[in-house]
Amino acid sequence: MRARGYRGRRFAVLGAGAAGTSMARFLLLRGAEVVVFDEDPNARLPEALAHVKLVRGPLDADVLCGFDAVAVSPGIPWTHPVLAALRARGVPLRGELDFFARAYKGEVVAITGTNGKTTVATLAARLLDTLPGGAVAAGNIGRPMLDVLEDPPPRLVLELSSFQLERARALRVRAAVLTSFAPDHLAAHGSLAAYRAAKERLFRRQRAGDVAILPAEESWAGLAARLCRRGVQVFRIGRDCGADAEGVFWRQGGQVVRVPHARMRVHGRHQRANVAVACQIAAFFGVEEEVVREAAESFLGLPHRLQWVAHVRARDWFNDSKATNPHAASAALASFAEPVIWICGGDLKGAQLEGMEAIVREKVAHALVIGRDPAPFLALCARAGVPCERMESLEAAVARAAELAPHPVLLSPAAASLDEFASYAERGERFVQAVRALAKEEAHAAA
Repeated sequence: MRARGYRGRRFAVLGAGAAGTSMARFLLLRGAEVVVFDEDPNARLPEALAHVKLVRGPLDADVLCGFDAVAVSPGIPWTHPVLAALRARGVPLRGELDFFARAYKGEVVAITGTNGKTTVATLAARLLDTLPGGAVAAGNIGRPMLDVLEDPPPRLVLELSSFQLERARALRVRAAVLTSFAPDHLAAHGSLAAYRAAKERLFRRQRAGDVAILPAEESWAGLAARLCRRGVQVFRIGRDCGADAEGVFWRQGGQVVRVPHARMRVHGRHQRANVAVACQIAAFFGVEEEVVREAAESFLGLPHRLQWVAHVRARDWFNDSKATNPHAASAALASFAEPVIWICGGDLKGAQLEGMEAIVREKVAHALVIGRDPAPFLALCARAGVPCERMESLEAAVARAAELAPHPVLLSPAAASLDEFASYAERGERFVQAVRALAKEEAHAAA
């Protein structure tokens, strides 16, 4: 839909957060009439949109039916009863990707996955930025994707969630990446099948000359075969690019390029596999091999993703607060050669811990459980035969970890943070602050 297709039309925008306000700005700049709705009674619009009407309170299908279309933020469940009522009445529902796909004319690299997508998107954007015209990261990282359209670069790297993808209708991307897949957000999507279907939408419109990167698991072989039949070049993580016992590898210039583990600065084989995926993207777009190799060797990783914090009380401390599901925490635990003191717990979002029993038995010396619902984690540790304690706070867990035998300490919660924290980042920062406080005590005692 071109700008003239928006002019004079009335849009309801659901959600006053970053995505909602970005859609509102996009539509206003193209001459549409916009009203923003948010169920939060304390919702506010930024000052630049102070002139836009904001309606707070429960959504009303009868009111929303009076608009030409409804733009839905990713934070509004696609299964919301009001959205179901609007569909039944034939009201067009749009997500930000629908607006973006019609407006952006450059090359799109889109990255999704249960875990690893931010690391891959960040490094891929840095590498593609070395090409003429550069590249910009947007979506769930960087700027909202519609804001980037004010001065569009020739290529965009988008980190996309399942919530953004499930409501996208017309998106076609040059490079589509699924970094990993494991049960997550099941309460919001309703089933694992619905969650998977949302992820698969990313590949729906790919065609000959495009590239797709998929996990190596057999469950993705069908999608890989369908893409190959369309002429899409397919790489499988763990086969064509990834991390093995020797180091990281990817395909470039008709050969396999390798970087030994000893030359890598980022910790954890799963993190190094993410680096390899970003390198594979860069290789496809023609970034020089030496540039890609140097980036792989120098990349330090991102905060809250198996981030080394300090060596205090004769042990190393690692912040992996971004591990918001069991799959991510299992990968973090597997990256250690010796058993760790594991700080875990939080909001499981409907996920199950049964699949973690073997890795916990092998890699955990002692578990310290935080969060409002510790029972599943305590039961997991009991099944695995691992000593565990319920802690009243994250700070108490850090203090207790310092008293135990000197194993590495890993905060990798295997759960979301919203039961006690504003975000996984706040949880990680609280952990870092507590560890640094220990370091100050240690330095003061030694003075």
